[in-house]
Amino acid sequence: MNKKKSLATALLTVMLLLPTLALGSEGGAEVGKAPPFFKLADETGEVHGLNDYTGRPTILYFTHNMCHYCTQIIAFLKRAHATYADDGLAIVTINVWADGAKLIRRYKEQFGLPFSMLAGKSRQLLRDYEVNYVPIVVFVGRDGLIRRVFHHYVLEQDFKASVREIVSEATGLGGASDAPSSAPSSAVSSAKEVPSSKAIPNATEATAGNAENGKDIYGRLCANCHGTTGKGDGKAAQYAQPADHTDREYMSTLSDPMIFDMVKKGGAAVGKSSVMMPFDVYLSDEEITDVVAFVRTLSD
Repeated sequence: MNKKKSLATALLTVMLLLPTLALGSEGGAEVGKAPPFFKLADETGEVHGLNDYTGRPTILYFTHNMCHYCTQIIAFLKRAHATYADDGLAIVTINVWADGAKLIRRYKEQFGLPFSMLAGKSRQLLRDYEVNYVPIVVFVGRDGLIRRVFHHYVLEQDFKASVREIVSEATGLGGASDAPSSAPSSAVSSAKEVPSSKAIPNATEATAGNAENGKDIYGRLCANCHGTTGKGDGKAAQYAQPADHTDREYMSTLSDPMIFDMVKKGGAAVGKSSVMMPFDVYLSDEEITDVVAFVRTLSD
């Protein structure tokens, strides 16, 4: 009898855990898997969890206040909201610069967002979704599984087809036939702050960072745009138009402190492209110094 009770208790425990396990996955936003779970606050302080959208077709949109060409995707989102809100479409925008209400309110006022925006300056969130640039658009079906992921940009035709795909799955709208193929035309396959113990010298001097460690970080966070060899030929290069770090003449115009600030604070902070987001939520000052050291080796 005790064995039967123990077995029943074990089965009940597993059944209770299953819904929780289905809320999200690890290892980034991957097609065919559940998106990583999150709980984030909006500008009023109300917390929104991924599980709030269970059973609804959902678009997750990662952006920030200096993403100027994101405005076109905002237009796509607003049209989709007007067309499919009654069909249960949920649109969740996540501001990866915002850790409070200020930037969210500014963004929502500027673009007149009729849907939620959440504060997404969370190291865990950015690692979970592998956000090292914006925009990123994730389409999630009613079953809670990711259908499409678009990095840097999405053509309007692919956006519309992806929305129709996730909305029509259980509504009989007949949109599956015009959904994007397995490789949409515009899709790209998908820290703490610590004082640095290393000086950031001028560009004419040898950078004191650990270039080998910087190479590993560069491969994980920078190569998607800049390419593994730094030539600016990464998978997302056609959308980001990144700098060629092997161009000696161009690199000689950048001081090490400028590269450091570019990595830490984002391109816009030093008068460069706002497409490059700040990496201070990912990397310590010491790790950024290591990246600078590696970048210098690319144009030697």
